[in-house]
Amino acid sequence: MTDKKTINEGGLPFDQEILKRHRGISPLWILPLLAMMLGGWFYFQNYTDDRIFITIEFDTGEGIVVEKTEIIYKGISVGKVVSMAPKQDLSGVIVTVGLPKETQNILNDQTEFWIVKPRFSMKGVSGVETLLSGNYINMRPSFTGVSKRKFIALMEPPPAPSNSPGLHLTLTSNELGSISEGNEVLFRKVPIGSVRSYRLNDAENGVEIDVHIEEQYQHLIKKDTRFWNASGVSVKGNLSGLKIKTESIASLITGGIAFTNPEDVHGERAETGDVYELYTDFDDAEVGIKGLIHFATGKGLTEEATKIIYQGVQVGLVRKITLADDLNGVDAEVIFNPKIEHMLNKGTRFWRVGAKFSMKGVSNLETMLFGEYITFKPGKGEPTTHFSAANDSPLMDNSTPGLHVTLRTPVLGSISVGSEIFYRKIPIGEVKNYEFSKESSEVLIHLFIKPEAAKFINSETKFYNSSGISVKASLAQGLKIQTESLSSLVSGGISIATELDKSLPSAKNSDQYKLYEDYDKAFEKGMMISLEFPSAEGLSEGSSLKYQGIPIGEVKTVKWFDNLKRVKVEVLLYPEGEAVAREGSLFWVAVLEMGVRMKNVDALFGAYIQVKPGNGAPKADFIGLDYMTSGSYANITSGVNVRLKALRAETIIRNDPVFYRELIVGKVTGFELSPDSQFVYILVNIREAYAPLIRENTVFWNVSGTRCGFQLSTKFFDCMVAPLETLLAGGLSFATPPVDDAGVVVDDGHIFDMHWDDNDEWYAWNPGITVNEGVSWKTAPPE
Repeated sequence: MTDKKTINEGGLPFDQEILKRHRGISPLWILPLLAMMLGGWFYFQNYTDDRIFITIEFDTGEGIVVEKTEIIYKGISVGKVVSMAPKQDLSGVIVTVGLPKETQNILNDQTEFWIVKPRFSMKGVSGVETLLSGNYINMRPSFTGVSKRKFIALMEPPPAPSNSPGLHLTLTSNELGSISEGNEVLFRKVPIGSVRSYRLNDAENGVEIDVHIEEQYQHLIKKDTRFWNASGVSVKGNLSGLKIKTESIASLITGGIAFTNPEDVHGERAETGDVYELYTDFDDAEVGIKGLIHFATGKGLTEEATKIIYQGVQVGLVRKITLADDLNGVDAEVIFNPKIEHMLNKGTRFWRVGAKFSMKGVSNLETMLFGEYITFKPGKGEPTTHFSAANDSPLMDNSTPGLHVTLRTPVLGSISVGSEIFYRKIPIGEVKNYEFSKESSEVLIHLFIKPEAAKFINSETKFYNSSGISVKASLAQGLKIQTESLSSLVSGGISIATELDKSLPSAKNSDQYKLYEDYDKAFEKGMMISLEFPSAEGLSEGSSLKYQGIPIGEVKTVKWFDNLKRVKVEVLLYPEGEAVAREGSLFWVAVLEMGVRMKNVDALFGAYIQVKPGNGAPKADFIGLDYMTSGSYANITSGVNVRLKALRAETIIRNDPVFYRELIVGKVTGFELSPDSQFVYILVNIREAYAPLIRENTVFWNVSGTRCGFQLSTKFFDCMVAPLETLLAGGLSFATPPVDDAGVVVDDGHIFDMHWDDNDEWYAWNPGITVNEGVSWKTAPPE
């Protein structure tokens, strides 16, 4: 008992002290426990992680981002880059990739990896999608091979494997040439496959090339398809010319293979494993039907260059030219497109097409740039591949499918046989031939319209000459240049304008139409009138006829007559202007009038004709007014017209204003000599609203300048200044006495004396005459 209660130095029994010391864990155990927990966690993570880690060696880590760059298989992400470090010798980088455990069976020595990024080459652009999403690593798995966890990435995407979907063929050739793995297989210059591999054949006397055709294009390959080497440039030349051929820019540099189906495009399809011969070039493949055409001369024919053209499409080529066995002409060995085999019969006629020069122009101008060619007209008869060419094209008869119509024209102009017919600048036919009418009063031009264009010709169709260049120029209308096409510019042509109205009757063979001089003549609407003038100064074809500033007609011709004493002007009135073709209408030439106040400014770039409509019976021939001397010109404007008698006109000019109390109420309309030639009559028109002011005792005077005087009553100078435009240009003024002394209202033609100085008394007159108060102007009254 005593031992248990022994007191220690701290004053507590020993047993109590021991219990107190063992209540906690010593800090020395914390670190070992933490290490055990971390180790267990790592073990647990490694045990439960469903990824397999592999390494891939790349030349560079450019474009690869840890925890971002993905591994893609068939467009689906199957892994991600977890780390990246340089190789020990710094020759590349080692990329660690995490893949699902399910991929462990396909990770073997046949599995391939490569980086997908934008690649720009002569073959095209690939990997464009990575511009937005970033580079990624693509993989091609294999289900056979030795398991592997370390890989070396390919530099380029690998060719299609032998078991990939599509068509796998073998091409044989004497030599490889410029063909290499990855070269494209082209159809109409579109890539549809690629070269997988190549090797020597078993006999080691040639090569075998394995190609893959993509699945969506495998239907293009037939049992009789012919392949040729489309790599680089094919150059063939002789004294007659040089021929250069290349398939595409990519095949020019990197090589390629092309093919075609020479005959039935619906033939038997190829199968995987089929073997084909690879020809050295297109010509060696000899795709087509061999034939022979005899010509009287070989002039214009060129081996490997002269084409056989049908309806604008090449359907053959001259391969070789030799002298005929009898030395009478030449034989051209040709090759035809199989598509025209049904046209090769005894009734088919061939001829050579070349440029022809004559006074009418140049026909077949395109042959001067691209060379002569051979064309033909299909016929009937037994099949044949031997023909004898004609010297010129055979005449076309109405049995040829299409539309055959005739045009009537006074002169042939630049139209010739073969001139084209245009609709919207597209050729739709040609001129067959031409002849005089029975009465020899017209030329009949016979046309051929292609069958597909016959629907454009109906009862309202208009034909017009579109040959050469039509140039119309004037200061008023500007410059107008019109041409239909290059061929019609040189060799002549005819164009049509038509209304595509199904209700209109369609044209039939042998229908006749008028050939108009040009487009404008074809669509002229309105009526023609004739005007006679003493002079047509400033008028020309295209000048306008205006009413109140708006064009209502157009001058068509200006010519002298009556022994060059008068000018006749033919004018086309537009439909909206036909109302002026009546008795009483007045016509005169408006020209630019220079001065302080310019008149007819719109005639700055050319004169035009003005009209004041009449209301009489319909009329088409008129005598125009001479505004410089005609007293009747004053009658054009309503109101009262009077004459001011003076010894001379002094500074007064036509259109000078006439003032009343500084308001413009009229104008000077012209001048004429008195019957005895002793005086000048100044013709004045007063607006209708102010006509009541003109009485027998009205006085007129010149108000140009400034009037000043000294007043004794006020001892001041008194000055009266005329309006500014009167100071600059001059003018007239008038005054009328009080109504009791004014006299009666005058009639047209009344004569007043012209005063050159004013009188103070006149300024004080106040007649008290009522006028139309609703009309007043501070500027010149309107026309």
